[in-house]
Amino acid sequence: MSVVFPVPRMDTAETFAWWQGAFTEQELDKLQNIAKKAEMKGEIGRGEVNNHIRETDLYWVGPEEKYLWVYQKLGRVVAEVNTKYFGFDIDGFNEPLQFCNYKAKKKGHYTYHVDRGPYRNGVRKLTVVVQLSDPDTYKGGELLLKTADEDTVASNERGMITMFPSWTLHKVTPVTKGSRQSLVAWITGPPFK
Repeated sequence: MSVVFPVPRMDTAETFAWWQGAFTEQELDKLQNIAKKAEMKGEIGRGEVNNHIRETDLYWVGPEEKYLWVYQKLGRVVAEVNTKYFGFDIDGFNEPLQFCNYKAKKKGHYTYHVDRGPYRNGVRKLTVVVQLSDPDTYKGGELLLKTADEDTVASNERGMITMFPSWTLHKVTPVTKGSRQSLVAWITGPPFK
C-alpha cells in the first residue's frame, strides 16, 4: 500500500528546502522512540552491509494504520514544499519509512552517497530527513549536502525536516558522542523527462 498525493507542477527546482513545526514534541518523542528500537544493520546497494561506508541501525515502518498519521503529516509537508521549491512530478511514498539510529559507540556514519533509483514503484525523486534527536544529546552526526564546492550543513534542530532531490550527494558524519536518531523517507514519481 502506498500513500499518494497530487501535486501541481512548476518550472523551478531548488537544491534543498527546510521545514520546521510539522510534528509536536510529543509526536517527536514517539518517533524518536521508534528509531531507538532500530537493530537492523544499515545496508547499501542491493543488501550489502559495509561498515566502512555505512554504520547505522535501521527500523522500517510501512503505512499500516498505527503509523498512517506520520505519512499524512509528511505528505502534506512534501506536497507544499514540492509545489513551492521543486516542482517535480511525484506520486507519493512507495517505500516504507526508514528510522535510523547512529551511535557513537559504533562510530555511526554514512559516507557520501545518492538516493536515486528506480525503486519498486517509481524513481526516487525527493529525499526527506526528519531530525528526531535534540542536538544537545550527541556530537557529530551532521547531515551534509554537497550543493556546490562546499558542503551545506543541514539544521540539526529537533523536528527540522530537510528535503532535497534524491540525486544530491550527501552524507552523515561520524557520531562521536551519544546517538542521533532520524526518520528518512523517499518520494517517488515517474522517470524524469
